[in-house]
Amino acid sequence: MDKYRLKHKKVFNVKKKKPIYRSKIFWLLILCLAFFGSAFYFLLFSPYFQIKVINVSGNISVKSADIMPIIENNTKKKIVFFETKNIFLANLKEAKLQILERFPKIEKVAIARNFTGQITAEIKERAAFGEVCGEVCFNFDKEGIAFEQAQDNGTGEIKVNFEVRDYKITLGKQEILLENVAAIAGISGILTDNFNILPKVFILSMDQKKLAAKTSEGWIAYFALDQNINSAISNLDILLKEKISIKDRANLDYIDLRYGNRIFYKKK
Repeated sequence: MDKYRLKHKKVFNVKKKKPIYRSKIFWLLILCLAFFGSAFYFLLFSPYFQIKVINVSGNISVKSADIMPIIENNTKKKIVFFETKNIFLANLKEAKLQILERFPKIEKVAIARNFTGQITAEIKERAAFGEVCGEVCFNFDKEGIAFEQAQDNGTGEIKVNFEVRDYKITLGKQEILLENVAAIAGISGILTDNFNILPKVFILSMDQKKLAAKTSEGWIAYFALDQNINSAISNLDILLKEKISIKDRANLDYIDLRYGNRIFYKKK
C-alpha cells in the first residue's frame, strides 16, 4: 500500500522568486521616474525657466515701480517645500485684474511671457475727456469713467456737474453713460465749431435723462437725453443759424430742445 502511494505521489518543484531589483519592469519604472522627475525639476526649478526680467512700458503717470511688484507677487509659487518663480506658473490674469483694480487711471494692460524668462506689461492710460463734479471734481475719459481727481486749473472745455452737488463720485466707475458722453461731445462740437460758443458747464440730472448746457455767452440750452438727442443737436444748429442772430444771442435767456421739433426760446 505504501509503495502504491509513493508511486502515484506528485512531486512539486518550488521555484525561488527573483529579487525585485533583478526585474526588467522594476528598472523600467525607475528609469521612467528618473526621466519624469528630471523633466519636472528642469521645467519648474531650472534657472532657464525662472523669471529674470519684468518690463513695463506705455505708462506715463502711473509709475513702473508701482506696477512691477503686483506682477512679481503673482509669479511666486511654492511647490512642496521649494519656492519658484517659474515662467509657466506666473498668474498673469490675476496680475492684470489687480493692476486695473488698483489704478483706475489705467484703461488697458496686456501682460505676456516668453520662454527666456521675461515678462512684459504694455500699459494704456486713460486720457481726460473732461471733468465730472459732485462733491469733488474728477477727470473722466471718453467712456464716462472717473479715474483721477481733477486739478484746480481744469482739464479742458468740458465740465459736467451733477445737479446734486454733494453726490460722491467713485473712482473707476462709469459715472456718465456712454451715450451721454457722446451727446455732450456733440453739443460741445456744434457750439464751438459752428458758432465759436464755449459750453461753460453742463448740468446733468441724477437719472441722466436731462442735461442743461450753460454757455460762455450766458444763455442755457436744455436737452432731454432719453429722446433723439441727435435731432435736438441738429435743431440747435439750425436755430442758431437761421432764427437767432449773434446780436439776439446777447439777450438770450434759454433754448429748450426737450420737446422734439417744438423748440422754445426766451429772451431776457
